[in-house]
Amino acid sequence: MTDKVIGETPALLEGSIPSDTPSPKTSRVRLAGAGPTELISLFGSPALFLLIFIVFAAWLGGDFYDSSLRLLEFSQAVPALIITLGVVICLSVGQFDLSVAYNASLAGYIVIALNYRHNIPMWASILIAVAVAGLVGLVNGFLVTKMHINAFIATLGTGGALLGLGRVYSDGGTGITPSPTDNPLPEWFREYFGSFQNVAAAPVAIAVVLVLMAALLHTINGRAISPGISRPVRIGILLAVAVLVLGGVAASGIVDKVSVNVIIFLALATLLWVLMTYTTFGRNIYAVGSNPRAASYAGIGVAKHTTMAFVFAGLLAGVAGVMLAAAQGSAIQGAADGYLLPAYAGAFLATVLISRGRFHIWGAVAGSLGLTYVSSGLVAGGISYTWADVINGAVLIGAVAFSSIVRKSGR
Repeated sequence: MTDKVIGETPALLEGSIPSDTPSPKTSRVRLAGAGPTELISLFGSPALFLLIFIVFAAWLGGDFYDSSLRLLEFSQAVPALIITLGVVICLSVGQFDLSVAYNASLAGYIVIALNYRHNIPMWASILIAVAVAGLVGLVNGFLVTKMHINAFIATLGTGGALLGLGRVYSDGGTGITPSPTDNPLPEWFREYFGSFQNVAAAPVAIAVVLVLMAALLHTINGRAISPGISRPVRIGILLAVAVLVLGGVAASGIVDKVSVNVIIFLALATLLWVLMTYTTFGRNIYAVGSNPRAASYAGIGVAKHTTMAFVFAGLLAGVAGVMLAAAQGSAIQGAADGYLLPAYAGAFLATVLISRGRFHIWGAVAGSLGLTYVSSGLVAGGISYTWADVINGAVLIGAVAFSSIVRKSGR
């Protein structure tokens, strides 16, 4: 018995969920198209980011490549990056969640308020805040799969309700700032979840770098290198990438500077990458996002996987809100509301960063970090920070347009 197909909504980007193994009928077409068009599609966006960073180096001097500053920005961007991961999962199943930023804001306020106002232990406050955020995701999934409300409308309405609940719970937007003498926050809460200065142990950082290297090489091998490339050339490309990345890591000395909250984020991203790449759940998510009717005929629970994607997005929004509250050391109503546009810009950049139009975890991380560094470079160059949303909006439009144009020309 198969689930009823939800919405009959096609993939967000045509071909965004391609099969890993091309059929014999289409393999010759793919190999024939593995020319300049495919190279531009795969490497055009990374080359553009590289060019921008080279221009920044000439414009701003060597300080732009100060690893301490870049890692500080990475640490500050962790809450937004976690929201982006949730957005990627929802987009992979073919749905939008416009409530994630408001969900994160409410979770961040709840975790501080429960601990400060009601003397609930911080570990319990964290669990409650994340659980509430996950419940919001479950409500979104119910509205979309059972009530058959369009995801745009459902999550936009949920986001508005969360915005209102945040204002009610905060007494009209009143912030909470615990002082060191008046029921202070636990030291471990800020040090592990929000402090850039709490540096991870070098062996832990090295282990994370090696895991990330393996994930990067796997992604390049499966998503970027054409199937027509011979095995020796493929191995040579991967070795060259490994040498360049590891050499850059060693030269920059970042292993001794990575904060614990960045390590936590990278570990979370790695787990999600494994989940989406190697498990039946992840393959089913992509199948539903590609063609819900075909997935239903194949016996995949479309409603179940769609709901689970919304729940994952909610849980990740809760984690993002907790880490944002830890970084700020206070509860600020609406603190994460501005992360919605950057999250979608980073998620859609994943489709044009070392990818054949597919939403994937590491592409979203790279795209979001790239946007962060572009914005910080412009600010360092004298451009007002208020232009950040303009940049994110332009990148979002450009990423979708570029992916569509190149794919059509490739046909």
